[in-house]
Amino acid sequence: MILAPLLAAFLCYLMHPVPEKTKPISEEALKGLTEMSDFESRITRGTDIADQLNWSRTIWALICLPD
Repeated sequence: MILAPLLAAFLCYLMHPVPEKTKPISEEALKGLTEMSDFESRITRGTDIADQLNWSRTIWALICLPD
């Protein structure tokens, strides 16, 4: 039981890059990523039953509840 979180933390430590191998991101690339991530304003939610069920937080909470 306790092995899984420790293993996950250890793997995250191993995957973290050393500062010498990283590159900084430019300001213009960061602005482009910010504009691309603004997808909430582009999402249109339909009015049919399928879209209402898809966007329902209650349905997703019931699906994600453990057995």
